[in-house]
Amino acid sequence: MSLTPAGRRRSDLRQLRRAIANEWRKLWSVRATALTLMALPVVALLFSWMFSDGGGRTYSTLTAAEQAAFDPTAISLQSHLMAQMVVGILGVLVITAEYSTGMIGSTAIAVPRRGVLFLAKVLVTFAVSLAAGTVTALTSFLLGQAVIGGDDAPTSSITEPAVIRAVVGMGVYLAITAVLGLAVGMLTRSSAGALGIIVAAMLVFPALSQNLPAAVADVIAKFWPSIAGSQIMTVVPDPAALAPLSGFVLFYVTVIVTTLTAFLVFRRRDI
Repeated sequence: MSLTPAGRRRSDLRQLRRAIANEWRKLWSVRATALTLMALPVVALLFSWMFSDGGGRTYSTLTAAEQAAFDPTAISLQSHLMAQMVVGILGVLVITAEYSTGMIGSTAIAVPRRGVLFLAKVLVTFAVSLAAGTVTALTSFLLGQAVIGGDDAPTSSITEPAVIRAVVGMGVYLAITAVLGLAVGMLTRSSAGALGIIVAAMLVFPALSQNLPAAVADVIAKFWPSIAGSQIMTVVPDPAALAPLSGFVLFYVTVIVTTLTAFLVFRRRDI
C-alpha cells in the first residue's frame, strides 16, 4: 500500500531519528573519530598559547599604527588555523571510515533513503563539531587573553558584543568546516585524498599564495573562502579584508555548494 504524502513525511522523520541515533553511536564507537574529537581542545589551546604569547611579547615593539590595529581577540583565536584541520579530519573520517571498512553497505540497507542518511550524517557532524568548537573557542579566548595580559599588552573582554560574535563565530566556523570535510570525504571516498584536499585548500594554498604576484595575492587574501570566513573571528576591522559577516557568508555558501554537490553524487553513485 502506497503512503500518502503526510505518511511519507512521518516515515522519513522516523527514519531520520533512527539514522541520527545510529550516526551518534558510530561517531563515538569508531576510535579514530572519537580520538580526533578529543584532540580538538588540546591542539587549539596549545596554538592559542603560542600565538598569544608571541603577540603579547611583540606588542611593545610595534609602531603606533600597528598598536592601533592590535586585535587581542583575533590573536587568541588564531588557534582556528590548526583546529580547522582537526575538525576537517573529523568530518572526513565520519564517511571514509565506513567506506574503508565496508560498513557503508550495511548503513545504506538500514537507512535506504539516501537523502535521510546524508542529512543524518551532516546534522550529527555539525552538532557535535559546533558544541566542541564553541567550547574550544571560548577556552582559547580565555587562555589567550590571560597570556597576552601577562605581557602587559591590551586584552579584550568576553562581555563585548563584537568579542562574543568572534568567539561564537569560531565555533560555527569549525562546525561548518567539519561539514566541508564530510562533503569532500563523500566525494572522494578516500581518507588520504580528502585530507589532502582539506589541508591544501585551507592551510597550504593560503600560505603559498602570499608568494604570488601582489595583485593576485591580494585577491586571494580577500576572497579565498576559508580566509574570508575567518574574518568572523576579528574585532578590529581590516580594510584589506571583507567585513566579518560578508566573509563568513562567502565561506558558508562555498560549503553549502560543496555539500549539495556531494549529496547529488552520493544519491546517484553506487555504494
